[in-house]
Amino acid sequence: MKSLRLTLWVPLFLSLSGHAAAYQDDLQPPDVTIYAELHGVRSDFSDFGADKQDGWRGRVGLELNDSNLGRWKWRIEGGLNQFGESDQEYSSTTSGGSSPGVFATTRTTNESTRINGFEFGARLYDGEMFYLRTGAMIYSQKINRDITITERDFTGNIVNTPYKLTPDSDSKSGFAPYAGVGIEFPFIDESAKILLEYNYYIIDTTKLDNLALGFQFRF
Repeated sequence: MKSLRLTLWVPLFLSLSGHAAAYQDDLQPPDVTIYAELHGVRSDFSDFGADKQDGWRGRVGLELNDSNLGRWKWRIEGGLNQFGESDQEYSSTTSGGSSPGVFATTRTTNESTRINGFEFGARLYDGEMFYLRTGAMIYSQKINRDITITERDFTGNIVNTPYKLTPDSDSKSGFAPYAGVGIEFPFIDESAKILLEYNYYIIDTTKLDNLALGFQFRF
């Protein structure tokens, strides 16, 4: 009886083992290439009342080698942006002041704007050197204001010691869509490349565009 049971179980065990091996063969890992990038960024803050500012960007992504569109390859990626901090100064003058002898009061505001955020999106790469990219950035915009009050007499001389008001700040966040183009070419071999990239962001209905020069490393 034991010999009969063993005779029945052995073929069953071998059959199940064969199915398990075949099942595991079907579960192959996806064919992807991991890449990391580091960029130096030059952003145009003119629509935020300032000049061009320097910043940086770090990015990681996956190239999907099995999801081609002809010769084009899909990539998915995410990155951290630090676009820099702009500074501007503006003032306004009104007549009169807080004490006798004051002819005019000048209110001078020093304002700084800092923009950063995390972006996520997709890239379509032609397999040679050119790519298109689009997605959205979760941005944070912080504005700090320092206000100085200066009082002068009718000859323009300062009457009282200038004083500062309590600093004021404002911040907002949201989603900023973006689109960009770029080129990449090997630096040493295909595992290390130099990038030149242009991106256009819409931050709370205000445009911000930048140029980036960086490196890509593929693993």
